[in-house]
Amino acid sequence: MNDTLSELPQKTTFHEIPENSDIFNYLPDSASGTKTSITENTNLRQLNQLQNNASELSRHQYGSTSSLVLATEVLPYNQRSVFPFNQFNEMQSKAFSSIYNSSNNCVISSPTGSGKTVLFELAILRELEQEFEPNFKVLYLAPTKALCSERLNDWTKKFSSLNITVGILTGDTTFKEAENVRRSNIIVSTPEKWDMITRKWKDYSRLFGLIKILLVDEIHILKELRGSTLEVVMTRMKRICIGLRILAISATVANAIDISKWIGLYDESTLPAETLCFGEEFRPVKLSKIVYGYKPTSDNDFQFDIFLNSKLIEVINRHSNGKSVLIFCSTRNSCQNTAKYLFNNLSETTRTDIKLKDRDAMNYATKGIAYHHAGLTFGDRKLIEIAFLNSRLKILCSTSTLAVGINLPAYLVIIKGTKCWVESSFQEYSETDVLQMVGRAGRPQFERDGVAVIMTSIKFKHRYERIAVFT
Repeated sequence: MNDTLSELPQKTTFHEIPENSDIFNYLPDSASGTKTSITENTNLRQLNQLQNNASELSRHQYGSTSSLVLATEVLPYNQRSVFPFNQFNEMQSKAFSSIYNSSNNCVISSPTGSGKTVLFELAILRELEQEFEPNFKVLYLAPTKALCSERLNDWTKKFSSLNITVGILTGDTTFKEAENVRRSNIIVSTPEKWDMITRKWKDYSRLFGLIKILLVDEIHILKELRGSTLEVVMTRMKRICIGLRILAISATVANAIDISKWIGLYDESTLPAETLCFGEEFRPVKLSKIVYGYKPTSDNDFQFDIFLNSKLIEVINRHSNGKSVLIFCSTRNSCQNTAKYLFNNLSETTRTDIKLKDRDAMNYATKGIAYHHAGLTFGDRKLIEIAFLNSRLKILCSTSTLAVGINLPAYLVIIKGTKCWVESSFQEYSETDVLQMVGRAGRPQFERDGVAVIMTSIKFKHRYERIAVFT
């Protein structure tokens, strides 16, 4: 379908923005000869007919892998340096045509660790290759500031050779960083921060006129309480930005088809976006899933959380094989109490010294144990993450927010209790939350397998066994 569409005649006019103009608030003036990039299809009726005929092809579900992979040589020579490998994996190869050879909107669901970020990068490179607008902008939205920071650092290095700049706009952004966004090709932000920008979109009309791609990471949060903000932001972006391409990606998109229908194949289209769903076969490591059900000693959820500490050492000794362990806890206090319990009762795993501002965390690290949550300083969190990735820390106790986006996998993932503290009470994790946490098991750079253990009450054991079957 994409090959046929690419043969349609295209009319392109090129414009150039004056060097000294305000890039946020510049509009082309045909009379003065100043320029901006606009691409028009001169045969929209023919295009619509082709898309209608091909509507059944817009959904692809991949349930098995094949040996067919693409080399990065399919890209122009100057773009290959973005990727630290010589060939794409199977998931990326199957999605390549839809992402790089097409301008259609896409919704992609693929297991954690399968290389979904590469699809975002291919979409950016496609826009760069079109050469319609040297000052084009890409907007990347992620649900957490930590994930935004990770993407900023990664893409700043990757795209520097192509003179593509990256800026960040979050609640922690300084005035200087906000000014850099004006000159950046890629804007990294959170839905909440960008919501504030879109509310005043008329003040930034020229900025929105330059945004050509919207990249939405962890699209599954649409189902959550904070998903309403993302939904509003995406709706505004669809209305404000003409010719906007949208790519929405997650490891756990239960309602991918519904999202595709909402986004649409392209501007004003009644057809759904291309939907690419990749099965568990595309996970880079084999994952074993175990559910343990325990009888609570009381109806008090805090007491049950403390009770589970006594079962942790047995689970770690049985399933960790001496490798890294990531333990998801329900609250910040639970993270610290769990780390303290393991520090006092677990035989020494590895000895390391890490200079941290948090004295308890620094003390626990001497036995290779740490905790990680938003209450720590940013510097402490980064040092702990680096130490865990480098195997200087063997056990990390964290809140569930670490499951969203940050590339911090472990051989063994333990979900210690299946309730979290939400709005002044304990509530069961959503299925999406569980899938995100389970997905952190397995380190493709080190092993070919991983283990995920869910510790819950006997009452909910069958529920989580059912969820585990479909992860």
